[in-house]
Amino acid sequence: MSTTDEPVEYTYEALTTRRSDRPITELPRLVGRAAKLVWDAGRGDLAPLLALSIGGSALGAGRLLAARSVLGRLAADDPRLGSLLPAAGALVVLTVAGGLAGTWAGERNRVLGERVSYHAQTIVATAACEADLVDFERPSFHNRLQRALSNLGTRPLVVTAALASLVGSIASVVAISAAIVTIQPLVFAVLLLSALPLWLVSRALGRRSFGFDLGQTEADRRRGYLLGLMVQKAPAKELRAFQLAPHLRRILGTLWDRRIDDVRAHARRRALTASLGRVVNGLLVGAIVVALGWMVTTRRLTLANAGVVATGALLIGQGLQGALGAVGQLYESALFLEDAEAFVRTLAPGDAPRPAPAFEQLALESVHFRYPGAARDALHDVSISVRAGELVALVGANGSGKTTLAKVMAQLYTPTAGHVSWNGRPVLPADRAGLRDDIAVLFQDFDRYLFSAAENVGFGRVEALDDHDRVLDASVRAGIDRRIAQLSDGFATLLGPEFFGGTDLSGGEWQRVALARAFFRRAPLLVLDEPTSAMDPDAEHDLFLRLRELWADRAVVLVSHRFSNVMGADRIVVLDQGRIVEVGTHTELLAADGRYATMFRRQAEPYQLVGDGAGGVA
Repeated sequence: MSTTDEPVEYTYEALTTRRSDRPITELPRLVGRAAKLVWDAGRGDLAPLLALSIGGSALGAGRLLAARSVLGRLAADDPRLGSLLPAAGALVVLTVAGGLAGTWAGERNRVLGERVSYHAQTIVATAACEADLVDFERPSFHNRLQRALSNLGTRPLVVTAALASLVGSIASVVAISAAIVTIQPLVFAVLLLSALPLWLVSRALGRRSFGFDLGQTEADRRRGYLLGLMVQKAPAKELRAFQLAPHLRRILGTLWDRRIDDVRAHARRRALTASLGRVVNGLLVGAIVVALGWMVTTRRLTLANAGVVATGALLIGQGLQGALGAVGQLYESALFLEDAEAFVRTLAPGDAPRPAPAFEQLALESVHFRYPGAARDALHDVSISVRAGELVALVGANGSGKTTLAKVMAQLYTPTAGHVSWNGRPVLPADRAGLRDDIAVLFQDFDRYLFSAAENVGFGRVEALDDHDRVLDASVRAGIDRRIAQLSDGFATLLGPEFFGGTDLSGGEWQRVALARAFFRRAPLLVLDEPTSAMDPDAEHDLFLRLRELWADRAVVLVSHRFSNVMGADRIVVLDQGRIVEVGTHTELLAADGRYATMFRRQAEPYQLVGDGAGGVA
């Protein structure tokens, strides 16, 4: 499903106001959304974690009561060691048990966090694979994808820790409060009041963090891009050839300086807000201490009970702070998760793809296509068809629209206007995925998968990945079988030098592997975009001599700059600035003496000069 170019709800202003400035009544829903993500990802680990958190909190209340017993015996007029030992022993046991519960809860939380991260990243990756190819031409899409990947990669870890902390803190507050209320209920009421400023601060900090991170998305992507240029293999050769590293480091340093300045200002605002909450909270806690002192001096409370109440108040305060901090983290994370989930929903697949009927003809009628943000159409009023058994060639200068047209024919781009039909039936959005099952594509910028040679070929039809005979047949057709057989582990050899044990291939050999992948698909319609651009002349000549034989009874759409490769096509389609300007066979187009004839003679001229002994290019 395609996204719109600039959805209103994903603008910076909309997200920082409508989504971050939520009323308090929406807190349970937002926290519930975050908790549901954890539950869906790892309910088997969540239940033991919550049990350990609650059990550890209950043990904390038990420790408090045991401490009260110890203090009471010490304050007796005639304290005896024998009467002290049982209470002291209980205190030790409860302390050890609480420590063990905390240790095991931490380990469970670690495992649960990993499961939630895996679950969340899988959701985003799956959704991104459902996006239209043209979505990747939109900056807004990349910003939203970056946020989704980042937030669903890191926020779930925060959510799991915060959820466990929230449950544990609430259990601790409830358990200890039950003990405190029996001694002095007024202290508990004041403690609840002291937590209010911390809650308000936590909510304000959550909104600010959400708005700050949202505003940094574009800059984060730029820094990531620059870092990729400096550490990845593909740009490494030009980086060294043109000595770009110092310049790129300076740009990256500038972007990081801006980031650090923004973070410093953001941190200063957060610190000021948090400090205000802490000051108010501290004053209320101080009031509790003064009140306890007054109760002890006026004999309204024994010293032992005052010690227990003071300790309990401290623990309740810590528990409330922990609970409010966890709620703040859940609230903040829920805003990010809601943003990511909304993005995923826009990419959710529609109806299940319908199987395509046996291929007979693909036709485009008055098709237009314009890239997002472009000022003019990349394709304008294009009508073309290809039938089973035909070889149709697309030629033209760079930027004429050949590759764009090939992607429209391969059902990778949806026309912005016009009609596409398969066997005379209009192609609907629900049809496109099913039609792609009957189309094989070889792009000029083909991918080099860091997998085994067999997998590189078998990815052409993953459901037949384990069919070794089919892998071998496709490799023979592409002329790469002998080279693969020479590798250390044959078809099991890992391709690419990035991982240990990997072996690199030449550009032409990689292109033959990609061609074998297209053969392996055994699709009735093949789209070849410069399929021999990296091959040597002998290999290229051999491939095109056998093109009819290799693709017998299949329709082939061939994009090529080399006119010698398209001379045998059933029809040659000449494009110029997104329009079809000529159509015919090689002989017909030469006779018409139009654009094709001009380009053909211009390309052939150097070879004719060499043949005439008049010199030429080396």
